Amino acid sequence: MTTAMTMHTPPAATCTNLPTALAHQLPPPSPQQTTCTLAELLHLLAVNGQERQPGEPISLLEHALQRATLAQQAGAGVALTVAALLHGVGRLLLNNTRPGTPAAHRVHPEHTWLAEQALLPLLGPEVSRPVGLHGLARRYLAANPAYAKELSSESLRSLALEGGPLDLEACFQFRQLRHAMDAVRLCHWDEAARHPGMPTPDLAHFSHLATTLASRLDSQHTHRPTHPLH
Repeated sequence: MTTAMTMHTPPAATCTNLPTALAHQLPPPSPQQTTCTLAELLHLLAVNGQERQPGEPISLLEHALQRATLAQQAGAGVALTVAALLHGVGRLLLNNTRPGTPAAHRVHPEHTWLAEQALLPLLGPEVSRPVGLHGLARRYLAANPAYAKELSSESLRSLALEGGPLDLEACFQFRQLRHAMDAVRLCHWDEAARHPGMPTPDLAHFSHLATTLASRLDSQHTHRPTHPLH
């Protein structure tokens, strides 16, 4: 069973500025952007996430829970753990805004842009940026042939769509980006989180982390001091 969600299309937004060597590495972003609440995202993951990933032995929800579990076990902070949980929601958003999209088509890197756009206003850049940089992080890691050999069939397909391994200059500039190394950690957990039957906390456990983080950020924004004009 799948669930539909009302989506709104805001004015076109630009991707986060990237150094010159990285900017040309990305295909042009889709004009499709989505806004939704955190509760809607978590509900989408809980219901539509039951779908099995193409070429993978586990569902999107299982994959998300395993990623978040690995992040917690590695001592990641709350924001990066939540990023690990919600990294894959772009696939669900892409399918939700384009009903009937074949699963194999949803490995396109566009799904990371959709996820970043949805997560930024809800959970801030410490969650959204590692997700948005996921494709570049995988390409950065794939510059090492040993890493590329360990990728799953789905990740190899995504890597090809993303443009393949970064060149030396792009790798250097990628390392200078804020949250780049968080995106690299997320890549490692993403590849490791593919084991049927792996024990994990349930979605409610990680949802509580996400909602607590969102509430804290909202409170900080609400109580931010204002400065009168002189």
